[in-house]
Amino acid sequence: MDIYLWLTVGIVSFVLELLTVGLISIWFVLGALVALLLALLDLHIAIQVVAFAVVSVICIFCFRNYWVKHLKDNFIPTN
Repeated sequence: MDIYLWLTVGIVSFVLELLTVGLISIWFVLGALVALLLALLDLHIAIQVVAFAVVSVICIFCFRNYWVKHLKDNFIPTN
């Protein structure tokens, strides 16, 4: 049952990222993938939730600023 939970969280986060393009929800997709792998290994749900939270937060703090800056560098102002 945990597998369906993490698939749902990952898909919903991905769809939200497509709708908002704020580079926030994409990191939750990565966290959901890690939690999904742990669910496939049949680990306890608490371990899955902690892994989801830790991976998501680490990705947000480590990679978000880089990608926001990288995407803004390619921005060409127009009228």
